[in-house]
Amino acid sequence: MEVKIYDNIIPEDLLLENYNWAKDKDFAVHYRHMYYDFNQSRDDIFSTITQQGIYRIAVGNTLNEVEKYSPPIAKLWKLVNEKVFNNKATIEKGIPEGHSYNGWPTKTGKNHFEANNFPNDYNTSNVFQGFTCYVNARGPKLINLPETKLANGGIHRDCPPELFNEDGYYTVLVVINPVWKPEWAGEILFYDDEEHVTTHRKRGYGYGWPKQMFSLKPGSLVVFSSQTIHKTIAPSSGAPELALRVAFRVKVED
Repeated sequence: MEVKIYDNIIPEDLLLENYNWAKDKDFAVHYRHMYYDFNQSRDDIFSTITQQGIYRIAVGNTLNEVEKYSPPIAKLWKLVNEKVFNNKATIEKGIPEGHSYNGWPTKTGKNHFEANNFPNDYNTSNVFQGFTCYVNARGPKLINLPETKLANGGIHRDCPPELFNEDGYYTVLVVINPVWKPEWAGEILFYDDEEHVTTHRKRGYGYGWPKQMFSLKPGSLVVFSSQTIHKTIAPSSGAPELALRVAFRVKVED
């Protein structure tokens, strides 16, 4: 298990710039069609008994795309690459998140790209393959929903089975909420991959108990190998907004 946490790298003005950029976008809805609006009252958000779920903003698969369509996130990536990877990491060769964004709806009824006024050349075949740079947003889980027989409660690796033994791939998550309190939860748990307490029902690998945790401290970031077994905890119902993390899937060159 390879997990490193960094504080005091992201300046407050850059944190706010990324937060303000993200909260003005229409988030793509992964499932359950629960839309989210930062201008919506908290009572409206929590007036239904369902899982608020997972939301995304697609950002890009190359530095050129990120610079062109999401300048604040490009500045964030350049800082992280310099401070953490000594400029040896690239998002072009990272492992894309395994979601297709093309058909994901937004609260406007338009698809994710139309709603956010992304140019036509952005909506390429990559939307069917996922993205190496995106905004990862989570809302509270208000009730416990039944798992499928193949599920493992959200526990996963950020790489496909064919890359389980490949080194050099990493995930970076940067917390961009300018205000977050410990009681609002949303932590990420990292599981022991040397202890075999149980077996992942879908992927077949063994893992043990959580061994490390990453909190949603504003401006904090975590770097972990794409092979690291982990799970994101949903924020508590007391959280006033989505938990926002900018995600970079990267390859570090030797």
